[in-house]
Amino acid sequence: MFKNAFANLQKVGKSLMLPVSVLPIAGILLGVGSANFSWLPAVVSHVMAEAGGSVFANMPLIFAIGVALGFTNNDGVSALAAVVAYGIMVKTMAVVAPLVLHLPAEEIAAKHLADTGVLGGIISGAIAAYMFNRFYRIKLPEYLGFFAGKRFVPIISGLAAIFTGVVLSFVWPPIGTAIQAFSQWAAYQNPVVAFGIYGFIERCLVPFGLHHIWNVPFQMQIGEYTNAAGQVFHGDIPRYMAGDPTAGMLSGGFLFKMYGLPAAAIAIWHSAKPEKPRKSGRYHDFRRADLVFDGYYRAYRVLLHVRGADPVHYSRDSGRSGIPDLYPAGDA
Repeated sequence: MFKNAFANLQKVGKSLMLPVSVLPIAGILLGVGSANFSWLPAVVSHVMAEAGGSVFANMPLIFAIGVALGFTNNDGVSALAAVVAYGIMVKTMAVVAPLVLHLPAEEIAAKHLADTGVLGGIISGAIAAYMFNRFYRIKLPEYLGFFAGKRFVPIISGLAAIFTGVVLSFVWPPIGTAIQAFSQWAAYQNPVVAFGIYGFIERCLVPFGLHHIWNVPFQMQIGEYTNAAGQVFHGDIPRYMAGDPTAGMLSGGFLFKMYGLPAAAIAIWHSAKPEKPRKSGRYHDFRRADLVFDGYYRAYRVLLHVRGADPVHYSRDSGRSGIPDLYPAGDA
């Protein structure tokens, strides 16, 4: 049972990597477009800012697609089912939540009581993935044969999303309120403690491939920022890219990733066996390039985990690795 749960958690982590992979281009577009450089025509800046902002605005839908694809071996039908499920779930909550909470729809929207955000996208993707794996080979009576097999998946996913939307209308408001309270605490009240804990746990989870699950709330949910155009951004990364001066709490981790790990790579290279320095150096050159240009550092974390196999050493290393996350939080 534990092995199955662990394997499923790893699948969740891998499926979250696809949505995260679109963040660099979205961030570049939004950052450059919002900077209003004098050498860049105003219309080009506006197009870039809107293009980047559209990715962050649709992040729940992107996560829904990513989760669905991750659990169905990249089958496109599951992606379509995820889009259908997410749209139906959101609209169901928009209708049912005012009846449950006895509040006007405008007040619910203003307080984000029915806004599931990225977590809603993950739920929709999970629904689509489950329905695909369960029903993609279903056979129906001959007169309904057109809807058999994979065509049945978006239909049943939509029906399941209605039920999910109704249930979430009851259970999500207290959950959402708790998430907002934690978000405010982590982003504005005590970021030093919050991001110190984040950094330590994130490093501990890297060798197991579970850190992507832990990253999502901090990257995509914490804090809120409204830009001049009225667009609302949640999460440390979208807020930072949109120009929120209080965001950027995750930037401290790059000190460790871009400088600490390359230094560890050089140390490992110099301690390699005399007959294997070139092979070791070539491997670490590629890994250092990964770190500097795209921030991919899991290969090094796994390497350090294997080389220093005892848990005490690795826990101490994870603690040291989490210290840089305190720096930007301490400046907030």
